[in-house]
Amino acid sequence: LIDRFFNEKADSILFNDFSIDNKVNFHGGDFLGLAKKINNGYFNRLGINNLILSPINTNPDSSFRSDIPPHRKHMGFDGSWPIDSRFIDSRFGTAEELRGLISDSHNHGLGIYLDYIVGHTHINHSYNNLDPTWFTFSTFENRSFLPQLDFFNNQVVRQVSSDIIHWISEFNFDGINYSSTNNTS
Repeated sequence: LIDRFFNEKADSILFNDFSIDNKVNFHGGDFLGLAKKINNGYFNRLGINNLILSPINTNPDSSFRSDIPPHRKHMGFDGSWPIDSRFIDSRFGTAEELRGLISDSHNHGLGIYLDYIVGHTHINHSYNNLDPTWFTFSTFENRSFLPQLDFFNNQVVRQVSSDIIHWISEFNFDGINYSSTNNTS
């Protein structure tokens, strides 16, 4: 989980809303922090061969309330509320920093994989504006702001497949671990 691992940038952009429990808010971990640990041999000393990065897509800059009582506020700190399928959340770093992280991983004999959300998006995702028929009437984890994609729709399957290929080809990931909901099986 990138946000929870190691923060190398002192100027990380965090959302400071004190009404959000610290456990579900951003903490500031980033690509540079992870690269620092790779380069100092931390993972090699542990005998780790592969890393799976938590989702890195852009997430909302604001909090949202849960639909179930007590209606707590949450943030997408773990990358699970994507509002764009091909852009990196700036809180984690830049495209160049990600390329450097992947290169460092490979130079240290580590495979690097991306955890990618395929079952749902955030309501602010461009897909919601592009074509609302891409979604079912279901939501993820009873959160009305996380509609589930309809994988019976061929356009959805083609678009998500294209997005996954983008990440592998653009950044040289060794593979994708996709996180899905029960409507993708």
